Amino acid sequence: MTIRNNARAYHPSEHRYQDESGNLIVPGQQLGVGGEGAVYLVDGEPGSVVKIWHPDRIPPDADARIRYMVNNPVTRELGAAWHITWPQHLAMVNGGTVGFTMPILDPNEFWESIIAYYNRRAAQSTGTYQGREIAAYDRVRMATNLALAFRGVHEAGYVIGDVNHKMVDVNRQNDVALLDCDSYGFTDAATGRTFSNEMGLPEFQAPEAQGNYSNRTQEQDLFGLAVLIFLLLTGYHPYTIAGQHAQDYPLPGDRIGAGLFPAADQSLIAPQSYCDAWDELTDRQVDLFMRCFDRRCEGQPRPTPAEWIEALIF
Repeated sequence: MTIRNNARAYHPSEHRYQDESGNLIVPGQQLGVGGEGAVYLVDGEPGSVVKIWHPDRIPPDADARIRYMVNNPVTRELGAAWHITWPQHLAMVNGGTVGFTMPILDPNEFWESIIAYYNRRAAQSTGTYQGREIAAYDRVRMATNLALAFRGVHEAGYVIGDVNHKMVDVNRQNDVALLDCDSYGFTDAATGRTFSNEMGLPEFQAPEAQGNYSNRTQEQDLFGLAVLIFLLLTGYHPYTIAGQHAQDYPLPGDRIGAGLFPAADQSLIAPQSYCDAWDELTDRQVDLFMRCFDRRCEGQPRPTPAEWIEALIF
């Protein structure tokens, strides 16, 4: 688990935490604290951490949501090069859910945000260790593993919804890890109750979701997946433009809503390095990006993870 926010901290030593079966959960070393809560190692369980929400930030649907996720986990195929910090157990105080446990990423691996890999300029300005040459093979392998992870989540019946660069970490072996999974959307077939998430970053949201993040679907996840893959393969957001259009539509979300994808519209100006990176893509990759981002393809199904996996074979 990667924690980057070092805001106000507190230690829950005054509480006694139990999981849904009554087993004791003992928070140990604090790893980080943010706006929602704090994350601790779990004493006696070296592979787990526990997230404890701040008392005023406990989601109203916390018990039902996390209980369902614990009982209906996302499972990955044997030997897969993707990981997921899925809720393992509820963390309860006096019968009320106040957090949950989840697996920790291998601390012996060097994990960092996916943004460090797709932002070429940022990587080039860092030290030798973090700013190593990111070969095309590495970026393709990361993209493939990301598509495999999305496929696993979707096959389990979940909607990621808040797709963004902060939800993915990568390591030196090109493995990817999905973080912050407790916000995923789903419908409990037994009760018909739908759980959703209305958070999101506009630059990763589909045109039809701009300004309205309620009731998002797996189809809209596919747009976010394509944005992340485009960033990995080219180093640019797909809706990167220059000139007057950039001044009229300064924000990526505005450009997505207006369909300003320069590879599909010759009236739009893109940086030369963007164009060069586009020319390096395979015909199959170009076809999938066009189907996702070209507004003339509106109404067509967006590329699935399986299609990306096939198109990314190096």
